[in-house]
Amino acid sequence: MPRKRLVLGLSMLLLLVLLPQAALAAADPVYSLSISNRKPAANDDITVVVQGKHLNDVYGYEVNIVYDPDKLTYRRAKAPSDGYGFTAGETSKGHIRYAYTKIGKVPGDSGNMTLVTLTFTARGAGSAAIEIADVKLVDSRMASTAQTVGVQATVAIDDALAPLKFTDLPQTHWAYLAIRELVAKQIVSGTSATTFEPNRATTRAEFTMLLVNALQLSGEAKIAFTDIKPSDWFAAAVAKAHKVGLVNGKSAIRFDPGGKITREEMVVMLMRAYAIMYGKEPGVYSATRFADINEVSAWAFNSVSAAAELQLIKGRTAAQFVPKGISSRAEAAQVIYNLLTTE
Repeated sequence: MPRKRLVLGLSMLLLLVLLPQAALAAADPVYSLSISNRKPAANDDITVVVQGKHLNDVYGYEVNIVYDPDKLTYRRAKAPSDGYGFTAGETSKGHIRYAYTKIGKVPGDSGNMTLVTLTFTARGAGSAAIEIADVKLVDSRMASTAQTVGVQATVAIDDALAPLKFTDLPQTHWAYLAIRELVAKQIVSGTSATTFEPNRATTRAEFTMLLVNALQLSGEAKIAFTDIKPSDWFAAAVAKAHKVGLVNGKSAIRFDPGGKITREEMVVMLMRAYAIMYGKEPGVYSATRFADINEVSAWAFNSVSAAAELQLIKGRTAAQFVPKGISSRAEAAQVIYNLLTTE
């Protein structure tokens, strides 16, 4: 009898030990979002960690994430270090598809794991949602299962704009506030993650891109210039701007995208944008505050006079416009900001 009791006791103890493991193995996968900063300011980066629990033999997976593209900008995705991960891009606006797979004949992972770490940048004030729409899992035998998830988290973006991260643009710079506003609206960007180069010359392609972003021109247009390839980063912007009469080429077939834009050229393009944005021509002006107005080309005279009267531009000094001077990136950003905020 004591022997039977001992066997029975050991059997029950073994059962108690194995039950939690069996229950864990049988549990359905559970997914969650972990957000680094739920109350960011505009321009702040937000790290979102997508995690899975109760996973079993996961060799690869696909995660579909949806988010508010008016409030958030997707930046990058980071995969686990022992495999290969990639983003398939936005299949539609505000939708990211991320896929990951292990490499070689290795077993899948089980238990709890981080599926992907995403980075977004806060854009506009208000509440922004991020959601795990669905997940597809693939085990080491290549069998797959799909699950609709619908787990959502929100961030509350503050009205206040975060300081810019450009090391060459101190907050004391005369164009800092304008540039910060345009960066938040994704109208202008730095030349790298940490530099803006405010004093560098602006090219014709760069200023065209600024205007297209500011006006939010959409649709498609054909490239009319032989010195622009379809693969050029500015090709679509120049095509759209040319279609609506915002820009002209240096000739019928040549745009000169890398050419440095003069201050009078910049203002002519600016006033064309003014007419498109506000649905009216600026009128005819004959007087100006600049002492060097006679140096302005005839084709730019009224644009410069009108822009000065509307307070869209300022001179390099109180009396000197310097029309043939090359526009800097800071000057270009400032006039775009002036255009967007004029009454």
